[in-house]
Amino acid sequence: MHLILRIKPYFWLVLSITILLSISLAQAQSLASPTNLRARDVSHDSITVGWKTVRGAASYEVWLKGAGWTAASKKRKHTFQGLQPNRIYTIRVRAVDDQGNAGANSKRIKVSTKNIGQTIQSPPTQVDNLRATQTTHKSVSLAWDAVPGAVDYAITVNLIGGAGYDRNYPPYQVAAANVGNVASYTFNSLEASLRYTVGVAALDSVGSAIVASEITVTTKKLPVPQNVRLVSANATSIRIAWDAAPDAQEYRIFYGAAGGKKDGVEWTSNTSLTVTNLRAGAAYEFMIGSLRSSQFDYLQHMSYAKFTASTSAS
Repeated sequence: MHLILRIKPYFWLVLSITILLSISLAQAQSLASPTNLRARDVSHDSITVGWKTVRGAASYEVWLKGAGWTAASKKRKHTFQGLQPNRIYTIRVRAVDDQGNAGANSKRIKVSTKNIGQTIQSPPTQVDNLRATQTTHKSVSLAWDAVPGAVDYAITVNLIGGAGYDRNYPPYQVAAANVGNVASYTFNSLEASLRYTVGVAALDSVGSAIVASEITVTTKKLPVPQNVRLVSANATSIRIAWDAAPDAQEYRIFYGAAGGKKDGVEWTSNTSLTVTNLRAGAAYEFMIGSLRSSQFDYLQHMSYAKFTASTSAS
């Protein structure tokens, strides 16, 4: 006896429509929201805004409160004209893909037009002589030449890769700040032995800016654990300990027979480790490295403290 399952044709039609709608929705939500939306030029009756490129965008739409969305344009800037003097306007932008699907909206910014007759200044020039004055395993100190007309500086920090790797890591923003009218700043809480790009843009009183200057910096390695020592050993196990390394949150330990491969791997947040299931009367080598966080451990080029200990004969 055979059971024959018959599915009505309209079932496949409904299924196909559902799949197409799901794909369209996914495409519509795939574009990120534009970042760094800022006023680039302001007069008594116009505002020009610009923003950073969104990956996958074919065009952009800009929104002005009270006027709605503009027609899509491939340019990364837009000028609103015919505005009223001395009035605050709210603006945002969104990316559009090649199928006409709009992505997420950017954060809103508020920009005030100038009074009639008010002197119109050009945005500040690009920051010159941006440099890293000091780098540690968790921080980078920056300095730059002051820009005439600037009242604030916007800084962004993006992770781009590991110090011991040739390939780049997909850019990942880890910090951003408006730091005021200064010519130096220190970012803390970075990860050790990683490469970052740091961008600094000068802003005027209405938030106008030229494109940011950028440099690449590499944080230093974490200090290795000190005073590695044998705590105890028997025929099948070895227990070692070490002094805590400054700012280390975790430790990665490789171990293996002396002179051979270090196939054993252990992780711990403690400053001691017991390794079991070893061979009696054999020497073992240990390599102990420090980490601030295991989030990017595969990118980090670490240094290791080395130590050798032996199991007892019986």
